[in-house]
Amino acid sequence: MRKNYQDFWNTLAELTVSMPQPEIFVKGSVAWVYGIENASRRTKNGQSSSGSNFGTSIFVKEDGRWLLIFHEAALLPEGK
Repeated sequence: MRKNYQDFWNTLAELTVSMPQPEIFVKGSVAWVYGIENASRRTKNGQSSSGSNFGTSIFVKEDGRWLLIFHEAALLPEGK
């Protein structure tokens, strides 16, 4: 699994992700963000693609800094 993950990231020349309307929650030293992400990718061989994902990120505050500990992005069906 790790090799597949590394192979995927090694194919990318550019990745841009935005979340125009995030839902943000903070409870003590834990925070989570979720919403629709818009992603655009360009591979090192010049192929481009884009799409929407439902993204979730979880952060933990440690030593005064927010650290990302989890991120998940699930593809949305086209037309949704």
